Amino acid sequence: MNRKTFTLASAALSHLAALSWGEVLPPPAVSELPALPGDALVGPARANQTQSVAARGDDSILVVWMDERSGLAGNGTAESGMDIFGIRLDADGNAVDPAPFAIAAGAGWQQLPAVSWNGANWLVTFYSQDPTQFYYVNNVRGVRVAPSGEVLDPTPILLAPEQQWIWTAGTDGIWLVTWLEPHPDLYGYFVQGRRLGNDGLWLDAAPRMIMDWAAPNRVLAAGG
Repeated sequence: MNRKTFTLASAALSHLAALSWGEVLPPPAVSELPALPGDALVGPARANQTQSVAARGDDSILVVWMDERSGLAGNGTAESGMDIFGIRLDADGNAVDPAPFAIAAGAGWQQLPAVSWNGANWLVTFYSQDPTQFYYVNNVRGVRVAPSGEVLDPTPILLAPEQQWIWTAGTDGIWLVTWLEPHPDLYGYFVQGRRLGNDGLWLDAAPRMIMDWAAPNRVLAAGG
């Protein structure tokens, strides 16, 4: 094969290669891929769902719980292993929402939820592992949920820093948020309280002492 013939052959191969590569199509969009049998059905979530609590609203009940579905199976770490999910039920116990929805799913754990209704919205409270410069701290945070199921606070409200044993009750568009706080001498606890408005803003400039001495086993209620 002389040089001219070799050059023509190389050009032809290059042209064929260009044509071949030009016919490579991009992968189809996920929405265009056919679903496997059963993929369109809503099934049970993976891992554990525990610590469920509920509060009645105007015409539905909000049930919330700790949910481990976002934790990676077998990764050896519990970071982000606990989130708060919820679903609305009607008076007959039937689901109003097509599937449970995330209420708080930040980094770290969100756990031990509670929920109360103030006549306009729900307030879901929980313990949150919030990152610090060195590690993390357990804060009490809250998220408002509308009667429609809309989560009103993408960033959860800080209710009580580094506290435990929190109780809330609501009426007339207001929540009373209470928690235990240790006495300065670390001997026993007292109850602090602060009112939270329906807009998620504090109505009191600072917490107020409600009981001088208290134990963790308490219940807070409003309107009978």
